[in-house]
Amino acid sequence: MTRMWRVIALAVLLLGIAGVLRLYWGGFVWKSGLSNDAIVVLFVGLIAFLAVMIQIEEDRTRRLEDQESETKAVATALLFEIDGFYATYLRQPRELLMGKDVAKDALPRFASIGPNQFPVYRGNASNIGGLPVECVLGLVGFFQQADSILSNLADYASTLERQRRFRLEASTRRTLDNVLVLNVEESLARTQLGRIKSVLPEAIKAAHLICHTLCEFVGVPFEYPAVTVAAERLSVDKIGDSLLEENSGSAAQPAHAEKS
Repeated sequence: MTRMWRVIALAVLLLGIAGVLRLYWGGFVWKSGLSNDAIVVLFVGLIAFLAVMIQIEEDRTRRLEDQESETKAVATALLFEIDGFYATYLRQPRELLMGKDVAKDALPRFASIGPNQFPVYRGNASNIGGLPVECVLGLVGFFQQADSILSNLADYASTLERQRRFRLEASTRRTLDNVLVLNVEESLARTQLGRIKSVLPEAIKAAHLICHTLCEFVGVPFEYPAVTVAAERLSVDKIGDSLLEENSGSAAQPAHAEKS
């Protein structure tokens, strides 16, 4: 749009210069009834109007560029926030659970959950609408899965902490009640562990998908090690299928992230 106004201004300027030359040196007479001075004033006013329009368009273009730059900066921050979440709360649990029987193997411990998850997303929620539709849909899908996995991890961590306290009590005063409570808590922990393993596939797929989409938008190569989730060697569908097969006890090789 700015280029169009510049072209119009240039055309008017050239036309005005040619008209002035003919007025003062060519003996050209206007038939409009306007005096030469009035014509010059009109011409100058038109040039001023075009200069204002050009300035308005330049300001508008600059604002759009600044907005796009800010949106891409937010998208880049979201990309690495989600990728960091994948590395800590998705890949690590999967690697600890690979090949394990949640019904009888030792109960693993996962990374503790910080008090302020996703500060970039929560701090820029009002700006997410400026992203492309596919990014918005991917973010919504991922954060639904992330909330689910965080809830399950928090419940599991709470159960392990109760177990630890009951064991301390049982070590000083072993009673039937303490033994029964420990058995109940261990059964609950194994149930929660199985739930964590079952929700991991969709969460990993969602992380893989949104990181790939954000990489395309901001122009960052979707490559490992810059983007951790890019280490998933299989397609998005196969990532989930392999994990689900493992959960059901299949002998198929599990899909897992490349070791860093």
